[in-house]
Amino acid sequence: MLHRLRFAAAILISCFGAFSGAAVGATIELVSWSCFAGGTCDNVQPDSILISGVIEKGDFVEFEKVLGAAPARVSSVILRSPGGNVGLAMQIGREVRAQLLNVHAPMMDHEVYANGEYAGGERARCIEQGILGLPGSPRYRNQPCICASACFLIYAAGAWRNEGYVGIHRAYLDPRTNQKLTLEQSTKAINSFREPISQYLRDMSVQSRYIDIMFGTSSREIYVPSALEIRKDFFGYPPEISEWLMARCNTVAEKEADDTFWRDMRSGKAADAILAKKERDSCIEAELGIERAARRIKLREWLAVGDPVEFFD
Repeated sequence: MLHRLRFAAAILISCFGAFSGAAVGATIELVSWSCFAGGTCDNVQPDSILISGVIEKGDFVEFEKVLGAAPARVSSVILRSPGGNVGLAMQIGREVRAQLLNVHAPMMDHEVYANGEYAGGERARCIEQGILGLPGSPRYRNQPCICASACFLIYAAGAWRNEGYVGIHRAYLDPRTNQKLTLEQSTKAINSFREPISQYLRDMSVQSRYIDIMFGTSSREIYVPSALEIRKDFFGYPPEISEWLMARCNTVAEKEADDTFWRDMRSGKAADAILAKKERDSCIEAELGIERAARRIKLREWLAVGDPVEFFD
């Protein structure tokens, strides 16, 4: 699907690969969804962690500390990052999955035909910029509405993933570093990261075709999975979590439940659809809540013993 490749010169400055030399790190903070939607923006009742900006040295340590100090209701990560250090993004991603956190990349928006069928024209939409009749957030509306490059690795790690607009390309050496190397040195350095990234994505139940797409897309291009691809291959819970939840809550997979909900809403069964969704969501949140609480306790115990360590810098 070569038509999905997009020239990325406009965001290349902020799309860093595995060995970027940029010094500015990400902003990692506790936030509330109500603030993003345009409500009270004091963040005194946070329910999410926002990761915005370029992911660099120190950001995994900061993420661990913010998460360790977060109240139990914090169960989501909002992603607004152009990328950064791939190794640290994978480290953050593994903690996201270990703590069963949901992820919210910029929302996928696209055109539809009169009959409601998919018509292409994907674009990113962020709730803080004012959409769906919501006013947006004065505090956050001016930040970039993006999740690309290394940010995709964190998105892939979500215990639940939204229908996100995400950009994929291969990790690369900082050009200032690469130009000083021989071809053999450059090839060896880049290849040394191929298997760790591939294994990470396999661990996150990402289909192998996206691994091939990542390594087949140059650092000057961005592959944006279509809305159909995202809904089929990413939306909802990864297979292993989905199967457990289906057994615990006697339910169906996320996509099937979502399709049924909207079909019933359109056919005049709104009350039944809303009740069924509420019951399903309540069971899932209860089951995940128990797991998250136990894992959060272990994280806090571990942090009390010593500071988190970054394995990539």
